[in-house]
Amino acid sequence: MQSKQRAISKFCVLTQQQRDVMSVQLETLRQQTDQAFLQIEQLQDLKKQTRSQGGTHAVFHREMLLNQCRVEGMLSKMIDHQQHELQLMHAQYHSLKGLLEAKHYKVKGLEAKLEDWQREQRVVEQKKEELILEEMVNNLAARKVHKF
Repeated sequence: MQSKQRAISKFCVLTQQQRDVMSVQLETLRQQTDQAFLQIEQLQDLKKQTRSQGGTHAVFHREMLLNQCRVEGMLSKMIDHQQHELQLMHAQYHSLKGLLEAKHYKVKGLEAKLEDWQREQRVVEQKKEELILEEMVNNLAARKVHKF
């Protein structure tokens, strides 16, 4: 029984370490997601600024129009790319969060099983002690009976 308890205890510690690593990964991914969201907002603000600056010039040169069109196209592509990356990060985040919750429940289950086994072992040891005490009492009683 003790070997089972040691094995479960070691496995529980290993699983807790894995859970802790996953927690760190989850926090890192959350920070990256926040950063990507901020970048999308900044790119959208930049795109709005380039549109508003385009309307302030009274005379448009052909080259200016081409450049503005290229800038808006590049910004649109970058925004689309960042939004796609953000969606991927959200998917990874939710997947990792699910795995982390599963690990957490696994650790709780292992801890509960270990506590059950320890409680069972304590009960067995108490019964053994009671039997030993009972035998000692019986031996003492038997000695007293044989003396008389």
